[in-house]
Amino acid sequence: MIARILSDTCGVALDASRMALDGCSLPTYALPLSALARGFARLGTGTGLAPERAAAAKRLMQACFAAPLLVAGEGRFDTIVLRGLGGAAFTKGGAEGVHCAALPALGLGIALKIDDGAKRGAERALAEMLAVLLPKARTVLADQLKGEIKNWRGFTVGRIAASPALQQSLGDLDKVTAR
Repeated sequence: MIARILSDTCGVALDASRMALDGCSLPTYALPLSALARGFARLGTGTGLAPERAAAAKRLMQACFAAPLLVAGEGRFDTIVLRGLGGAAFTKGGAEGVHCAALPALGLGIALKIDDGAKRGAERALAEMLAVLLPKARTVLADQLKGEIKNWRGFTVGRIAASPALQQSLGDLDKVTAR
């Protein structure tokens, strides 16, 4: 059932030989990021889903917006986004540097993967994207956009920043969206 729902939602055939179990013991499939982004766009809008699946997607997102702490935990990126941006953005991190977002009002899904598998890189990249696409995100995600890395004593010991290529792409995107 999980494979069928993922396949329908993401618009891609899933290969059982490319299935594993995630940290929650759920089946997880390797699939292209474009398919994952399509799935998140459909999750956020219901477009392209059967009516009963669209209704279920809406209920799922409403539950997450109502109790964001249960999605990721206190102080975590997804909880901050769900609390601060409400229905404007639904984000969910995955394993090994994968992070996705649904932006319902824009009809947009985002899926990204950081090669080294670090969640902090994925969160920073997604924060940069949200700051361009959603005006309120720059304020809500101000701490994440600073990119400070602190040690256990609270001292800043480093900084994570968007690569020049991502900054260029986001600059081009900002011109297109013309806020």
